[in-house]
Amino acid sequence: QVETGDTFYAKVNGVEFVDVDLMAIEIGIAGQDFISIGAQDAALNSMTVAVRSNVGAGTYPITGNVATDLVEASYTFDDEDFNATSGSVTITSKTATKIKGTFSFVTSTFNVTQGSFEVEY
Repeated sequence: QVETGDTFYAKVNGVEFVDVDLMAIEIGIAGQDFISIGAQDAALNSMTVAVRSNVGAGTYPITGNVATDLVEASYTFDDEDFNATSGSVTITSKTATKIKGTFSFVTSTFNVTQGSFEVEY
């Protein structure tokens, strides 16, 4: 995190999610390439925002349909995964090695707001 200047921020139900670990990688899932941004807090809860590698700047909706959504998000709390059912991810800039954007999403239990990231992958 310190070496590349990566940043991540979000609020969960109005409370700041304070990451202590941050990772961004490009991975293949079910024949699709994604840039996956994962952050973890001190209590080992985690948040992931994934963007298909072939998308550029723009705003992409989260509908909860992982087969068709170009972006996905989830929040893991107390070892239980909560996938986003609605929301959006806005990519403000993207290069071959760095991506920057904002996000917000809703799960069955949590409301994630004011999300932002700038990471090398």
